Amino acid sequence: MSRTESHSPRADGSSTEDRRRIIRIDRTDPIQRMRWRCPNNHTTWEPTNSHAYCASCARHVGLDPEHYELLDARTGERVSWARIELE
Repeated sequence: MSRTESHSPRADGSSTEDRRRIIRIDRTDPIQRMRWRCPNNHTTWEPTNSHAYCASCARHVGLDPEHYELLDARTGERVSWARIELE
């Protein structure tokens, strides 16, 4: 490595500052209920075991109703189920 090269530090996830923020969803709030959707854009998902189950997906042939991430309709970001806390 030459003296002109520089390396910036990278987050490795070992620090609390590195972890991704937890998303809290209030399922009783109709606005939040519409904001958070299954990856197929349905709002009929329910929490189960370690994932979300979408009743609308279950009614469609060829769609898997079990999801391990939710779609934030406001930002378009897919959020891992591990980062979600339900209130």
